[in-house]
Amino acid sequence: MKKSQRLKVVLDQAERNEQAALEQMTAAKRYLDDQTAQMDNLKQYHNQYLADMKRGLGSVQSVTQLQSSLHFVNQIDVAIQQQQLVVDQGQKAFNITKEKWSALHQKTKGLADLIQRYKDEENALADKREQKQLEDALQARMFRRK
Repeated sequence: MKKSQRLKVVLDQAERNEQAALEQMTAAKRYLDDQTAQMDNLKQYHNQYLADMKRGLGSVQSVTQLQSSLHFVNQIDVAIQQQQLVVDQGQKAFNITKEKWSALHQKTKGLADLIQRYKDEENALADKREQKQLEDALQARMFRRK
């Protein structure tokens, strides 16, 4: 069995590993995007609530209502901070999966390039053998004619 054929098994496994890493990276990216969107929604809700609260300050509010509103704004702030931590963790997880995929992709590409080099060498060797056989046959024919 030729070197290129033996390495094909290794390349197939490397491609499967790369594909699995790509799927993990895609899932991590999707999770990161979802969590980022959730944080953006919280920020938008926070800003909208503050704007509504400022508009309502002109009307008479009780101290209790104002304290309740401020407490709610504080809860939204805490939720945003917690969501930021989730986004940061999601970003780290995505970066790790991206690095893993990149390393496996480079390995797969290197194996594919090596196999191609071996195939080229094998083809060149086969061409030389064929050329030698043709030359030998031609020489034998010429020798028989004499």
